[in-house]
Amino acid sequence: MICQGKLLAKIELYTDGACSGNPGPGGWGAILIAFDDTGAVQKELSISGYEPHTTNNRMEIKAVIEGLKQLNRPTKLTVFTDSQYVVNTMTRGWKKKANQELWEQLEDAAQPHNITWKYVRGHAGHEYNERCDKLAVAAIQNCTPR
Repeated sequence: MICQGKLLAKIELYTDGACSGNPGPGGWGAILIAFDDTGAVQKELSISGYEPHTTNNRMEIKAVIEGLKQLNRPTKLTVFTDSQYVVNTMTRGWKKKANQELWEQLEDAAQPHNITWKYVRGHAGHEYNERCDKLAVAAIQNCTPR
């Protein structure tokens, strides 16, 4: 859990999803970073997961869900993702035509928090987005039968 102990000034959640084929084996990665009021990193948590048959969009949503699950109390945070699908669905009311159960899980996970949603361009050198991509790809590589 990321929100235990000392009062934290800022939490950032970075996420990414990946799929080998679409659909195909998929992975997701998330990094939570907690800062104190001086801007110093107090804690960093990296998590990842795998699904044997999925889509890229599902993995993008799943990464955010799993990242939010790491927070053990209502929190003000910023979620950074390279998925316009996720950002625009959560901020602009894009229609949820597919992945209904994941959207419901995301809405439940997001509900107690005050979230600012930020889009970052994927594969553009953003340190944490690149790290999340590596987590997601590694999850696929480590779990896919060879």
